[in-house]
Amino acid sequence: MQEGYYILLGLKDRRCVVIGGGSVATRKVEALCRCEAEVHVIAPQFCDMLAKRTDVTRHEMKYDKSVLEKTVLAFACTDDNELNHQIAVDCREMGVLCNVVDDPEWCDFVVPAVLKRGPIQIAVGTAGASPYLAGRIRDLIGSWLDRAYEPFARKLAALRPLLMQRISQSDSRKTIYQQLAGRESFDRFKREGTESWCKWIAQNTHNEVSPEEIIALATQYAHRQMNEERKEIER
Repeated sequence: MQEGYYILLGLKDRRCVVIGGGSVATRKVEALCRCEAEVHVIAPQFCDMLAKRTDVTRHEMKYDKSVLEKTVLAFACTDDNELNHQIAVDCREMGVLCNVVDDPEWCDFVVPAVLKRGPIQIAVGTAGASPYLAGRIRDLIGSWLDRAYEPFARKLAALRPLLMQRISQSDSRKTIYQQLAGRESFDRFKREGTESWCKWIAQNTHNEVSPEEIIALATQYAHRQMNEERKEIER
């Protein structure tokens, strides 16, 4: 596969189709459901894991091109290479992005190995050359990445809308964003704790935001994220 354009694609309530009813299709379905996509699975029969899911629409049928209508992206996960290639051709004709599992030459996109730590998502790809190597590099990054970055990122995410509201000049906001994401900010957060870090932010924003506001926002954001992650586990 040639060099691709790297994006994080929002699929909430968007129609996505998985053609296949086995374990590979199950993994694709699970990933799409975590994105809150509208997932349709097409196969003559389904494995037990897929048959039990209540958050997808199953179509117990042989593949037909019509299932691709109004679809954003599709996964061809059957054990029939000729059929998978036909699905890819149909997707091209209908403007649907297609991934043919284990066949990068027929893919419009490949799925990277992803390290997820709260809001932090690190994707590693090899342009289809070796998914196993991508997974190994992901694990190496995971062993290196300081665990404190997860709560740090959650608090930055909670703070961003408040800074957008209080600081009108885009250049000033950009400077502050860079400061808050910098090494000094992270070291303070890790070494001195949330309260001291919030006071430091208040000083650096000339008290446009107060430590109390930051702590309250961060707490609300953390609770919301925990609830969302709990829902993912329960699916």
